[in-house]
Amino acid sequence: MSTAFSFFLFITLLTCLFGLTLGNTEIINFKSIHVYDRNGSCQLRIPDTVSQSLILQPYPIDPEKGISESASRVALHACGLKENTWYQLRASWPAVYPSEIDLAWNGTHALVRLYASFYSVDDSLMNHPPPVPIQIDLEPLTLGFLPSSLKPIVAVIAVIIISSIPFAFLILRKQKLD
Repeated sequence: MSTAFSFFLFITLLTCLFGLTLGNTEIINFKSIHVYDRNGSCQLRIPDTVSQSLILQPYPIDPEKGISESASRVALHACGLKENTWYQLRASWPAVYPSEIDLAWNGTHALVRLYASFYSVDDSLMNHPPPVPIQIDLEPLTLGFLPSSLKPIVAVIAVIIISSIPFAFLILRKQKLD
């Protein structure tokens, strides 16, 4: 198999993978300083790996600005956090809902603000934007930057790279002999 053909297959694969990204994501990383657990009223739990699903109704859109004047808001209480540990808070929503999400962390709660951001000639749609389904995830960061959910992927990539080193030396040796 030629190098050009291998490169073409690689670029084709990357193009197909980029086509599968059909969502938007907002991410913030934060360090927990003070831990306050309320055992009965937790919407986000560590080490629970289940996402919190929300459906937020955006406010009407200002036709001149193309965005909601005010945001739909929700506060989610988090439990199970450890002091002086880094965490990632992630909100994901389908790209077919043109919206903007702001995330904030106030020490005990994840604050989610949703703004609808589009323009339509349909006044009914501008005054009553559709509800937006949102997935909220909270997970610890390994070494302060790597989300725990990515550890298996990093491990597989490392195994592939390490196992490909002998093949790279064989290819280089064969090229020197030719």
